[in-house]
Amino acid sequence: MITVNSQAAINSPVRSIRVKVELFDGSTLLNTFRTSDRLINLSIERIGEDSKFFGFGVSQRLNLHLIDKERELDIPTSNSLKVYFSSDGVNYVCANPLFYVSRVNRDENTNELSITAYDKLSNASKHTINEVTLTESFTLRAYTTACAEVLGLPLKVIGADAAFDTEYPVANYNGSEDLRVVLDDIAEVTQTVYYMDNEEKLVFRRLDKDGAADIEITKAKYITLKSGANKRLARLCSTTELGENFETALSVTGSTQY
Repeated sequence: MITVNSQAAINSPVRSIRVKVELFDGSTLLNTFRTSDRLINLSIERIGEDSKFFGFGVSQRLNLHLIDKERELDIPTSNSLKVYFSSDGVNYVCANPLFYVSRVNRDENTNELSITAYDKLSNASKHTINEVTLTESFTLRAYTTACAEVLGLPLKVIGADAAFDTEYPVANYNGSEDLRVVLDDIAEVTQTVYYMDNEEKLVFRRLDKDGAADIEITKAKYITLKSGANKRLARLCSTTELGENFETALSVTGSTQY
């Protein structure tokens, strides 16, 4: 889970992280929220996965809190949100898919808006396999592409091309299974996990501990510690093998570390 709390929490002696959130109606940009104006805090969580190494999908939920003292904001469920992070305040990077607004609540005492939004993969359980029109002999890539089209998504495969080019004579479903179950089965047989990327593609990826890293974080790129600067290192982040649980910490404890 990625968690970013107000400016006091993200402006630390060792690193300053800036955040902005863009609000869209279709492809039209309606508003931009920053920690310097309306943005109070946000968190991004992965949901719905099983405790397996592969054979499951990772969907994401955005919890966003905004201040709206003048009651100017009207955010319907037809809107979507995109989250950007920056370490220099200039070059903002988006590593998340679009989040589609599901629920908006207003605190009448504080005029704080609490917004819950999900990525498009979360809608897979609302569809069934009988919406997939491909029934003849097929490759697994063609069948998965047809499933992705039901969700309005393009398909992207990383590290498992041979498995997805395997040909099958028929899919063993009765038509009532929801699409999330079917995608789980595809991931199981191809030894992959699937998720939404920031290009709004449905990605099936085979995890490889010996493969090249997507992002290499080094001391030179991320942190500089100087002797005598009287700065102490807090816990900057914790992560699992799937990139979960990134968080910023407000408390600073311990001595200077290398």
